[in-house]
Amino acid sequence: AAKQEASTAKSPDNDIVIALQADATHLIRTFPVTVFQPDHQRNVRDTSYLRRGYQRGSAACKGVVRIRDGKAYTFVLNEGIKFHDGTELTADVCKWNIDTIAEGILIRPFFSNLESVEVTGNYTVVLHLSKWDSTLPNALARECGYMISQSAYEANPEGFGEHPFGTGPFQFESWEHGVGMSFTKFADYWQGGHILMAEFVIYANQLVSQAALQNGEVHIISPLDFNMTNDMASQGYPVYTMNVPQSCYTICINCVNDDPLN
Repeated sequence: AAKQEASTAKSPDNDIVIALQADATHLIRTFPVTVFQPDHQRNVRDTSYLRRGYQRGSAACKGVVRIRDGKAYTFVLNEGIKFHDGTELTADVCKWNIDTIAEGILIRPFFSNLESVEVTGNYTVVLHLSKWDSTLPNALARECGYMISQSAYEANPEGFGEHPFGTGPFQFESWEHGVGMSFTKFADYWQGGHILMAEFVIYANQLVSQAALQNGEVHIISPLDFNMTNDMASQGYPVYTMNVPQSCYTICINCVNDDPLN
């Protein structure tokens, strides 16, 4: 992504505006979504586990013990982490999250070796495996490990995808489909923070988003065109690459045949 200094953009110093190419369909973790949906999710939710080397500090887990011969992972959560609705992230809520996430049609393969989740203390959970699985921490460090408020979800399961409650640095404010989404700083975020508001604005055309960055209307863009990225870098804009491995689901159609589905 090409990034401009926030102080030159047309917004308060403690606000940040990010350009995306498409809107999210919803903010439910376990169903198919647009490729840009995780960008919104990361502001609302923390993951349960932080993989070393990812340089990402928003993990609810402060320690993990791997027991290879016992085929288990023991996770110890940080105490006092609050959801945006004021409820606390405890081991029981963490277990509920993992059990719920594992039922998702796209997420289920990541938990294929998970037999059960056991609560052994107020902030300790044990993941029992059918066989050793070294990929599970990697999954929990990403979308599979997003923690949501059990109370808020159970109170409004159908509307939760439009108004999520997590433990992340920003809490959901508003969403105008096709236009953008706004988040405000979560005052009780366990790691603090200085940015007061984060706003995602939809720019379907990459050239328009590039112009918005140059005009100071946005702070960050995520160009998919390497030529555009190189051009922005040549103009003095800092360019950062993603240091967290990403994955997405694609359907590849053979368009050589008259009937590409045959």
